[in-house]
Amino acid sequence: SPSRMYQAVFDHSPIGMVLVNADTTLRAANRYIFHAFDMGPEDINGRRFGNVFHCNAVAENGMLCGESDECTRCELRSGMKNALEQNRILEPTTLDHLFRLGNDTVKKWFQVSAVPLWEDGDHFVIVSFADITRQKEYEALLNRQLTLDLATGTANRHGLREALRNLASAQVGAAVALVDMDGFKDVNDTYGHVAGDKVLELFSKTALACTRQQDIVGRYGGDEFMLVLPGSSGGNLAKLLRRLQANFTDACRQKLGFPVTFSAGMAEFKASAIDPNRLDMLVETVDRNLYL
Repeated sequence: SPSRMYQAVFDHSPIGMVLVNADTTLRAANRYIFHAFDMGPEDINGRRFGNVFHCNAVAENGMLCGESDECTRCELRSGMKNALEQNRILEPTTLDHLFRLGNDTVKKWFQVSAVPLWEDGDHFVIVSFADITRQKEYEALLNRQLTLDLATGTANRHGLREALRNLASAQVGAAVALVDMDGFKDVNDTYGHVAGDKVLELFSKTALACTRQQDIVGRYGGDEFMLVLPGSSGGNLAKLLRRLQANFTDACRQKLGFPVTFSAGMAEFKASAIDPNRLDMLVETVDRNLYL
């Protein structure tokens, strides 16, 4: 019969499917859900969506799904609510959500859709979702590799330019510096390229330790580095560079047995001056100040 056929499709679907009542309690789930979340039918009936799946917003404090302030910002809950109350289909949408698994908070990504259904006056919604967490994590890994300088663990030139473009899009000003190691060729010639690599590594670690979390440190090329301080002033950047110079020189003396210094050029840019289509002019300005 059609009902048995639909039940078989529901049970054996290669993606997760749940039936959600108008009050967001769960009526049924398929085998994908039971396997993915290590649960059975007894864990579902009569419980709300977020409580069944250990949504982080309610799992920590024992609240019911929908009672937390975070629930008002939950895109998944909003999609189900629109499907239930406005009889609107939630087209396939990529959503991320925080779940509580044991003592850990874990972010998972899903491709979600929802369809409202009526049956003999009973109103509910069928929600389907596929776990795409591994795909998203792999994409993030590839993106980090594209924007990361593997030798120093800082941003590469592409990553730096993307950061400047993001500042332009967000209309945020910044103080920017270009740093060049003094006598770096002499270091390589006298102490070897291993020592030269160590100098770059020490600068990167020292710069990351001296800057704020929102600041960007990157290797612009060779022995040149760029520092980008969003929303900061030239005066603050100058203070940071002096502190960085002292800490870096001291680190080289302790770790390598000889001091290394750097020269830096800097400039402060208002938000309107950071044009995503004219980033070369911004870099040229800072580069001129470095040569001065």
